Amino acid sequence: MGKEIERKFLVNKINLNKAIYSTTIEQGYLCEDVEKTVRVRSESGVGCVITIKGVTKNVTRDEFEYKIPCTDAKKLLKMCRKTILKKRYTFRYNQKYWYVDVFEGDNKGLIVAEIELKSETEKFSSPPWVSYEVSNEPKYYNVNLIQNPYKNWSVEEILIDDLDISVRCYHALKNKKIFTLNQLSNYTPTQLNLEKKTMKEIEFEMEKHGISWKL
Repeated sequence: MGKEIERKFLVNKINLNKAIYSTTIEQGYLCEDVEKTVRVRSESGVGCVITIKGVTKNVTRDEFEYKIPCTDAKKLLKMCRKTILKKRYTFRYNQKYWYVDVFEGDNKGLIVAEIELKSETEKFSSPPWVSYEVSNEPKYYNVNLIQNPYKNWSVEEILIDDLDISVRCYHALKNKKIFTLNQLSNYTPTQLNLEKKTMKEIEFEMEKHGISWKL
């Protein structure tokens, strides 16, 4: 029995051209149960696999993965309700491999980085382009992106995730000042110019738009 120990992060500014290599992935789910999934994946240059995963506890879950003929995978993917399309970029940072998924189709605009570990307590260094951790945020699970794709997320959902790291810092460093969500709800991320910004850049953009803070 295999174990998958994986942590997920949102991505800040990143130069995808610096990746070691990249592949194109199509995957779907024959079973989308919250406590178990059966995934079929076709990955360019790598091959095709079927993977059974158990319930996630912290960042660990049981995983059984088997190679299958790509002719079979193609037929199985047609049996799935929907499929996810993404490009995966592999980076190496401080002796660890990071996988950056750039989603396409209904999830276009979402970029998530993953790192696989040997144990939940294993220490690692994060690249400068890694931001907020979403390992325990179910909506970022690939199986849930089938059911609720990124294109259907509300402005509030996108903003609260994009800004969460700066909110935490402000909460700790600025007399526990936080912004209320309704102060942001009238703005889209594009209007606020918040995509792929550092905390200092976010602060500047928020002040420029007159977004107030309160105790």
